[in-house]
Amino acid sequence: MLPDVTFEAAFLRAALLLGVVHERDVAPWAEALLLTHGEAHGLLSDVLMANVELTAMREALRPLAEAADADTVCAALLTFLADDADTQALSVSDAVRVLSLMRTELRLRADHAWSGKEFEDRLMLANGGVKGARAPTRAEIDAWFARVRHPAVFRISCSASDEAAWQVTLREFAPVPIGCRIPYAAVPDDALLAFDGSHGVRDVSSDLAALRGD
Repeated sequence: MLPDVTFEAAFLRAALLLGVVHERDVAPWAEALLLTHGEAHGLLSDVLMANVELTAMREALRPLAEAADADTVCAALLTFLADDADTQALSVSDAVRVLSLMRTELRLRADHAWSGKEFEDRLMLANGGVKGARAPTRAEIDAWFARVRHPAVFRISCSASDEAAWQVTLREFAPVPIGCRIPYAAVPDDALLAFDGSHGVRDVSSDLAALRGD
């Protein structure tokens, strides 16, 4: 699947704000897209030249991200937070902080915002020593993410010369490694599925259809 630069830039801006993606991860993302998105060359170059710190990196991503749909980005973040191994390793306090930022800074659905706020309230009361208050557990937070996450697909990007990796992907057709990072909420029926490699793009729609028996 070919990258949607606007969506991915917006996702990264939000993930940086939440503290679940590091600033140093953004420059390699921009560098890889320079090869296939010449129309955004100048803006991607600005990202590459930005200081590796939160404010500068988010500001460099802003022009690329402005047209993104906020609801789509928020849905992708929920999926990312449900699946990302590093996020799952956060302490309860840090995980609740991430939820609080999503509720106050992003367009989180109202029902998700309210149910997520329950974790904040419980943690605040427990930390305050209120009798009978019980802090949320990681298991409860993980279960919440599992309930609100959206179905997703991921684009795979690696060297086109790595035929072994490509064959494994085709053979297994399992969820791609979380290192691919950014979840796409859906793939339209007429989408071009492609192997996105550093030496070009390979259309694999027919390969995947063969695997499915289409």
